[in-house]
Amino acid sequence: MSDEIDGLVPYSLQPNSGEQGLLSKDGNHILDLAVEAWQLFLEGLPQLDLDAKSRDRKLSIKEQLIPMGNWSDNRSIYEIVADARAGATAVEPYTETRDRLRETYRDASNTEVIDAVQRAAQGVTDWSQTPAADSDSQLTTPSPLGPIPVGTFVLAAAFQMSATWRDVAPDQPKPELEQLGLTALVDSTGAVAGRLDATASITAITPELILGTGTHAGAWRTDRIDEASSGPAIVAPTGLLIDFAAGNVNLIQATRKLRVRQPRRLTAMAVVLEGIPDLPAAGLLKKAARMTSFMAR
Repeated sequence: MSDEIDGLVPYSLQPNSGEQGLLSKDGNHILDLAVEAWQLFLEGLPQLDLDAKSRDRKLSIKEQLIPMGNWSDNRSIYEIVADARAGATAVEPYTETRDRLRETYRDASNTEVIDAVQRAAQGVTDWSQTPAADSDSQLTTPSPLGPIPVGTFVLAAAFQMSATWRDVAPDQPKPELEQLGLTALVDSTGAVAGRLDATASITAITPELILGTGTHAGAWRTDRIDEASSGPAIVAPTGLLIDFAAGNVNLIQATRKLRVRQPRRLTAMAVVLEGIPDLPAAGLLKKAARMTSFMAR
């Protein structure tokens, strides 16, 4: 590798030509992680009081859950794959989809909302077991993050699951779901930066997990690495990183629990991603860079 990549991407995160993050792991790894995330998200869901307020006092638990469901007017996994096969190039931004679904289904019954979420989970589980799932997961599909592989996009939902669960049941933490959500966040960040031909890296360091992604020449590698060789990194509890990326944390309140390593290189990654409004990590990196600047005053 060139001196350029050696200075920006730790050796253990330097991707091989054509590597596609977790999608390049052996077997059905990325789809297994997606199915596991859905299973964890469903556990305890029917017992929640959907009429109660969520952590965001402006929204009920039901309103938080609506965008996670499989409805007739949003994309199922089969439509995501069909779009990839057809060469579709654009989809509705995530925030527009979320707000539209909440408006359309605000009068749905609690049972209908739970059923829709269960349909979404079952759809991913059933598809992941089909003979074509492995090859389909390699196809490029349009997404709110831009064109990324189907498998990467399917796992990316784990971030929304973890952020949503923290909103609807903050007193019932799910550490395993949060780790999968962080994994999805890091890998989707690598996918977008790789698509943009960036040479960069970012690592999340938490008490439970050290996971990084490095990108170069259109490829990206996502892997667990040693903290000593992490390069540009954000250090914080897993749940705080999820909240931070989801926009659910006060910047000043976070300064005591979040640290930034190699902030100049972190800012470089933030600049690469700033044109992707629906990529949670873009907001996270921007805020972390602002926080570093604030603390340096």
